[in-house]
Amino acid sequence: MLESLKDHVGECLRHAEDCVQQAAMRDFVPETDIENWARYIVGIDFGGGLHPFAACLCAWTPDMERFYVIDGFKMMGDETLYHVKRIASMCKASGFRVGMVMTAM
Repeated sequence: MLESLKDHVGECLRHAEDCVQQAAMRDFVPETDIENWARYIVGIDFGGGLHPFAACLCAWTPDMERFYVIDGFKMMGDETLYHVKRIASMCKASGFRVGMVMTAM
């Protein structure tokens, strides 16, 4: 049984190595390297406690299986309004129109 487990672990490691090699991470120029049909999204980690708030602007081309992280930041201890302003700034710097809706609480 131990021998079959070793074979299974070895196969998993070989598969993981193949995946890492296929996920070619490299520098890129967003204006020229990202296809014009890409879908954009802002990913957010709300943080909490000792963990900082973080966000990143990403582009994805599903047909080509490419995923780009264009910009990102993390902030510790600031209020939500500052997080929203920083996200808007990040998007505007990349050429996206951003509308903010403020509501009374």
